Amino acid sequence: MDSAAGTNEKVGYNSWCPILISDSIQKLKELAQKIRKIGKDDPRRVLHSLKVGLALTLISIFYYVNPLFHGLGASTMWAVLTVVVVMEYTVGGTLSKGLNRAFATLLAGALGLGAHHLAALAGDKAEPILLGVFVFMLAAMATFSRFVPEIKARYDYGVTIFILTFSLVAVSSYRVEELIKLAHQRLSTIAIGVATCLCTSMFVFPVWAGGDLHKLVAANLDKLACFLEGIGVEYFGEKMESGSLEGKSFLQSYKTVLNSKATEDSLANFARWEPGHGRFSFRHPWNQYLKIGAVTRQCACSIEALNAYISTLEQSHQTTTDLEFKQKVQAACAEMSKETGKALAELASSIREMKWSSTAGKHLAMATEAACRVKALVPADNSTLQEVLISATTASLLTEVVRCTNHIIAAVEELSRLAEFKRPEHGRKAGAVKPIAGAESPPHVVIIIENAAGTNEKVGFNSWCPFLIFDSMQKLKELAQKIRKIGKDDPRRVLHSLKVGLALTLISIFYYVKPLFHGLGTSTMWAVLTVVVVMEYTVGGTLSKGLNRAFATLLAGALGLGAHHLAALAGDKGEPILLDVFVFMLAAMATFSRFVPEIKARHDYGVTIFILTFSLVAVSSYRVEELIKLAYQRLSTVAIGVATCLCTSMFVFPVWAGEDLHMLVAANLEKLACFLQGMGVEYFGEKIERGSLEGKPFLRSYKTVLNSKATEDSLANFARWEPGHGRFSFRHPWNQYLKIGAVTRQCACSIEALNAYISTLEQSHQTTTDLEFKQKVQAACAEMSNESGKAFAELASSVREMKWSSTAGKHLAVATEAACRVKALVPADNSTLQEVLISATTTSLLTEVVRCTNPVIAAVEELSRLAEFKRPEHGRKAGAV
Repeated sequence: MDSAAGTNEKVGYNSWCPILISDSIQKLKELAQKIRKIGKDDPRRVLHSLKVGLALTLISIFYYVNPLFHGLGASTMWAVLTVVVVMEYTVGGTLSKGLNRAFATLLAGALGLGAHHLAALAGDKAEPILLGVFVFMLAAMATFSRFVPEIKARYDYGVTIFILTFSLVAVSSYRVEELIKLAHQRLSTIAIGVATCLCTSMFVFPVWAGGDLHKLVAANLDKLACFLEGIGVEYFGEKMESGSLEGKSFLQSYKTVLNSKATEDSLANFARWEPGHGRFSFRHPWNQYLKIGAVTRQCACSIEALNAYISTLEQSHQTTTDLEFKQKVQAACAEMSKETGKALAELASSIREMKWSSTAGKHLAMATEAACRVKALVPADNSTLQEVLISATTASLLTEVVRCTNHIIAAVEELSRLAEFKRPEHGRKAGAVKPIAGAESPPHVVIIIENAAGTNEKVGFNSWCPFLIFDSMQKLKELAQKIRKIGKDDPRRVLHSLKVGLALTLISIFYYVKPLFHGLGTSTMWAVLTVVVVMEYTVGGTLSKGLNRAFATLLAGALGLGAHHLAALAGDKGEPILLDVFVFMLAAMATFSRFVPEIKARHDYGVTIFILTFSLVAVSSYRVEELIKLAYQRLSTVAIGVATCLCTSMFVFPVWAGEDLHMLVAANLEKLACFLQGMGVEYFGEKIERGSLEGKPFLRSYKTVLNSKATEDSLANFARWEPGHGRFSFRHPWNQYLKIGAVTRQCACSIEALNAYISTLEQSHQTTTDLEFKQKVQAACAEMSNESGKAFAELASSVREMKWSSTAGKHLAVATEAACRVKALVPADNSTLQEVLISATTTSLLTEVVRCTNPVIAAVEELSRLAEFKRPEHGRKAGAV
């Protein structure tokens, strides 16, 4: 038996080892190809990596030149640290972080000195207690302020640095005698680091966030144009009989537009920090790009509905009896699609070249004219109702895309006006006067007469000062209400803020207790720093950052020591040169690796810490004699900081990223259910004649679902780091939640198209001649909407309670049956084509929502299987296979 076992082990190893080696080589090849593609797609990424290496090389000079090092001392490390954490890909990102860091350091340093002097008045015994109270209160309040959306968007990094600097200055003041000198040195080195980053970022192949946002918005319009022009030729045009659309590249061109909001918001935020550059002034209207992005995504949702409907038609293989009617509709749709595509392409060109669009309106007018022409078409007597409905629905969906394009044109024209785009020569006038809106108002000019400057200034101050005080008080009240609402919406945010204060208070003990401080020395500051930057809202976020920091510090420290010993072999003159080469190469390569999506998602913070630790160990080794001892102390304090964060995060009112992801996915399903059930009652149901839908809360309930991808991705990433907890095992299928989120957003896109179409109908006030037909359609739509809503509500409950859904499929079957019933309805002879068109389009859009519900049910059932949700009693079997 032993012999057999040994033989099996040997055979297993011999057969397994070559496969493992081959698999590793294949993965390395794929990684190399991916890295090459990343650099080829945007060579600026390579340049950015080299710029980071260059900035760190320049900063290391402060270690190698004696006068510079003796002037700043050990505080030189803060310059290295500043370069690593401040240097961003774009100029705006670097400016944002750099200025946030500089001002936060200055403010927190001043408050820390004040806290020190105030605590010193209480005597030796009470001083550490008072300092601990100050740290706890300031850290908790500043942490809570990070939940305010406006602060989160623009000053989040600054608040982090404020907490870090205040904590360091306050607690270290208990042990440091020359505190003013130390604060001056640290502030000077941080200023040097920020200045180095800004100069390198702005003057060495700069990457402007504003320019990238400008190009992104134009590229998104181009993607919509690509789809519409492609569908105009390949489906509606002369190639429509040549084959299916499957595999055509333009069908996927617009998909990325649907999830572009997070990127646009980030670029717009960074762009606001940038100075005037190139074609962009300092006060360039970046917010208008966000408005264009919003209406562009709304148009992409309508295109998604059109694409889904066309794909369904291709699969059904409908026959044609009235070829002439179909050809006329196809010709009109081809013109609508092509002209709308040309309008969007013209708008993209207008933004890209910063010129007023001269033909976009003309193209849209031709598309609108073609849409009106469709309404006047009359089918032949032998046309089947199904055929008429298909043609009418397709045209109507395309008309909705045309209508959305009108909003995009208006938004781009507003940008052209605000940014003062170049006007075409024929549009220039010597003295253009813009009349006041209103068709019946006579021609007139508004003349503004200004008084003398001194008079205006005096009157302005007397009337302006009370208003300024009142306005400030009003804003403070609004901020207080907003803060109260943030805490009330999720009390865990208050607890998290207190937890951060508690963790920093615990770490400060290492400063106050003499044996602990003498054992670790000034390296204790790394424990404080670790707590501030590692402590995240969720357990998964804290684990992710903590483990990344620990392993990156260990690996980079070992490599840094190796680089030190290798460089020392080159002698006193060659050592700093070799150290600089090592820092430049490692920093550049590690920075470039951050562009790899998989590394960016899970190990971005770890790579940052790797660059920081390697640079510090390598360059400081030139000045530090007991390098091993220093490395050991820093590693120990980092480990203490990580352990403090993990214990506080996991055992003091923990917030689990997995639990939040679980509840978010369930809540998104609930929001779709809320819309559909609300629409079933308020619009299609018994309340349809009671008034408009304007202001109904359910109309906006699903909006946040469209932009939930970034949050879901972040929570799923953090959830993978978490241990088993509560209802979730360590290997819980978090990826399946992302799949549910993807099909849920696809369904939300169809709902967005339905909502937009219904809003248009409400504004047009269509009359009805065939009331019986309309009521039958409305009844079927009410059933489809209500039953789909119930299916979503059941799925939300299934996810939330972790039980198999027992009725979602039944509700969907009822909704599908109602959709089939609509197709069998026949309008009266006196029904207008416009009326049939409205009913057909509404029904089709709702049918698409019903169709999208099916993949959601399948995804939730797959989660139920993978996560082993509890099955209903009647579904249990003795020997399930």
